[in-house]
Formats: sequence, structure tokens, C-alpha cells
Amino acid sequence: MNVLGLYSKRPEYFCSGFPIYQKKAKGCEITDISNKKYIDMSHIGFSACVLGYSNPIINAMAKKAINDGSFSLLNSFNDKINADNFIKIHKWADKVRFTRSGGEACQVAAEIAKANTNRKGILQCGYSGWKLQNENHRKFTYNDIESFYQVINKNIGIVIVEAIRYEEPSPEWIELLKEINKKYILIIDEITSGFRFANGGIHEKWGLRPAMAVFGKSMSNGFPCGAVLMRGDIEEGNKFISSTYWTDNVTPAAITMSMMLHRIYRPHYLAKIGKEIKKVIVGCADYYQLPIKINEVDHIIKFTFDHEKTNILETLYTQLMLKEKFLATNIIYPSYAHKIKHLKEFARAIYKVFFIIKKHINDPERILIGNEKKHKIT
Repeated sequence: MNVLGLYSKRPEYFCSGFPIYQKKAKGCEITDISNKKYIDMSHIGFSACVLGYSNPIINAMAKKAINDGSFSLLNSFNDKINADNFIKIHKWADKVRFTRSGGEACQVAAEIAKANTNRKGILQCGYSGWKLQNENHRKFTYNDIESFYQVINKNIGIVIVEAIRYEEPSPEWIELLKEINKKYILIIDEITSGFRFANGGIHEKWGLRPAMAVFGKSMSNGFPCGAVLMRGDIEEGNKFISSTYWTDNVTPAAITMSMMLHRIYRPHYLAKIGKEIKKVIVGCADYYQLPIKINEVDHIIKFTFDHEKTNILETLYTQLMLKEKFLATNIIYPSYAHKIKHLKEFARAIYKVFFIIKKHINDPERILIGNEKKHKIT
């Protein structure tokens, strides 16, 4: 029986031998069902658990919600608290609708946007959830202004743009977004960036007041969540958008506490710890004269081997790091749970692994077990 249905969590997208099932996750450490313990120096729950796995303060709030009744005919009062908190941060917004995943939030935003324009075409920059990713939308490239003008046409009425991921937006890019916002329904996707680069969303720092913005992941630290923020002039029209479990009480409680903690913990720590992780990677690569490229921002790290066999080398890196008790990929999402002790262990492991990779740089297949990883879009 094949129960591994989720695209992003299948072991073949990492390496042969990658653990499949968890027994326990705490902080940035994971125990699999064989009782093997690993430090997660990769996606930390695909960026959702920025406050660390199984945060005890958030868990306590969620448990209280369960004991008080996790579901009923009525809405959770925490939804009102959370909506008020979102609007305090994003003063341009007047309405908030909650879902139970970021992908749902993107789809809901797109459907509502269609009710506000006669031009139904959607232009997309970034991932924005599996549903929109599978649609035949016209796409353009982040920070590439020319790519926008190459694909825009008279049928486009909606533009959805991922706020930030691996690179800083140029001043020209931000100006382009402001121009788009005047002519089209602009949806800013903060699902990955929200509460990671700034409390709430980073688009606030740009002075951008979009028609809509979508959130997920870090806003609840691992509990299934999504949110759609809207300006007052955006109407839902006659769109029927509803789901029974969008009104449970557990996720709203987790969001309430997560947002409170985000007001205490500051994203500059994520940048600081990310900068230190990058120093380790670059220093190790320089020591062994391994050709790598590493991205610009510190809140999310992505490095690649500058080599014709980069995909195989990345797979080998993950496989070798497993032996050093690390879940490690070439994409790393720093979290508040990552401490200096984890970085010291990471440095010890990566120096051993990069030594082996350097030794087999031109024939990594010889020591790779199984196949190279399959491409992931997240």
C-alpha cells in the first residue's frame, strides 16, 4: 500500500535512505521510528516551524482549545483576535478570511479576485501553492522586470507575486509592484516569507498596499493554517467559498499564541543564525576549494555546487549528512530553535562530508547509493 501521497515529503526527493516517518520532533531535532535522532538543518517543516518543532507554549494553547471544545457550529473567537492582530500590522487591510493551508489561501484569493475584475487571466511569479502551480497561468521571473512585460496581455486582470524567497528585491522591482498594484488586482504571497523576514509580512516595509495578501506556515508554527487579507474595496461577490474545518478552534488558538511570540522574537535572529550557517558552508567550501554558489538573503539559505553534476552532488551531500545524524539539504530554513551548539555540530559534520565530496567531485555516482534526487518545486 502506497501512503506516501505528499509530493514534497517523498524520500526520493531527498536521497535513498532518507527517513520517512517521524516518532518525535522537538526544537530542531527529529527522531524517526527506528529511534534514530537527527538535527534538522534543512526545511524545518518546509519553513512552517520557525519557532521550532513542538513549541511548548503554542502546544499548551492548542491543548486548551481541545479541552474547551475543538469544534462546534460557531466560529472560534480566536479568529476575531487573529483578524484584529493582522489588521493592526497591515493597516491597509479591512477583511481577513482564514483557511487551513497556504495553498487553499492562494486559491481562495484567486477566486475572490476573479469576482472583482472582468479580466480573468492570472499572471504568476513564484510557487503560490500546488493548485495554482498546476494551472496553465502565464508566469514571470522574480526581479526580472522585462519578463513581466514579455507575458502581460489584455486578458490579465490578476497578478500574484511571491514577496521574497532567496534574493532581495531590487528597488526597481518594488516600483514595478507598485505600478502593477495601480492597474491590476495584486496579490502578495507571504506564505513562506511572512513572520520570517518581518513580523507579519515584509511587503509592509516596502510601503506596498496590495489588493490582497496571503499567509500560512509560520503564522501558526506547524498547525494547518492559511489567511487571506483584503482591502475594503475587494468584494467577495456571489462566490461560494466554505469548508467545514476552516472553523475549528485548535488552529486559531495556535495562531493567536504564535503571533504573540512573533512580537517577542525578532526576525533579526533568523538573519543572524542564517549568516553564521552561510559562513560555515562557504568557509568549508573554500577550505576544500569546492565550487559552490550561495544565495543572497540570510533568512533562507540555498546553495548549489557549481558543477555539471550538481543534482547528484546535492543528493550525495544529503546522503552523507544522514550518516552524521543530520537531515540536511542544499536549502536551509533557519529557526529560533537553531542554537550555537547545533551550528558547531553542523560544522563538524559538513567538513567531513565536503572532504568526501571533494575527493569524488568528478565521479560522485561511484559512492552514491540509489538514484539522484528528483526535482522539487517547493
